[in-house]
Amino acid sequence: MTSSCTPDIRKFSNVHIFTPFDTSGFREQEHPTERHLAEGHYAEDILPKGFHAENVISSTAIEEIKSRAILIDETTSSVINKCTESISIPAAVKLPSKESLSKIVRRKRKATELDIFDSVHTTRGHNFLILNNPELELIVLGTEDNIVVLISYKDWFCDGTFNSAPIGYQLYTIHALVSESATISLIFCIAKQKYEVPEDNERFRKSRYKC
Repeated sequence: MTSSCTPDIRKFSNVHIFTPFDTSGFREQEHPTERHLAEGHYAEDILPKGFHAENVISSTAIEEIKSRAILIDETTSSVINKCTESISIPAAVKLPSKESLSKIVRRKRKATELDIFDSVHTTRGHNFLILNNPELELIVLGTEDNIVVLISYKDWFCDGTFNSAPIGYQLYTIHALVSESATISLIFCIAKQKYEVPEDNERFRKSRYKC
């Protein structure tokens, strides 16, 4: 199977020419076409010196791994497999070891992790960071005043969303019902783990409305 990164290879008898290919990083020259064959040129006469298609393919696969690591929330091995499963054996030989590729994925993801300082304040100067636990991959935001308001009301509402959070994280918000028609958002949790509780869970249903 041919990778989507593989240059288009046109076979003419015993001559393989690549058209088109990315010449970035090489000296400028005309792309090879059928005309070169008519003039008696062979691939080695046309391609830049030192050009090897497998090097380009393996380099492209590494860049795809870096991009996929950031954009898609899946295991490290899955990222690597999806980006390398269809490349040719000569190109696969040019790839770094699996451990090195795993380090690339972890390094890219580490660079995009949320950077929460030990002290986060509101515009009024109030501390806004309640908890930052790297082991649980959990950040809880809110002020002391928010907590006081929250415990002053017996009815709380909680909801979670992935749309307003960074990729791979969930934003979980705790609201207090302050009147029959008004709620206030008071505590904000950013979690790496994704938790789903069935709506028919009786214990969960009761906890949504009363604490």
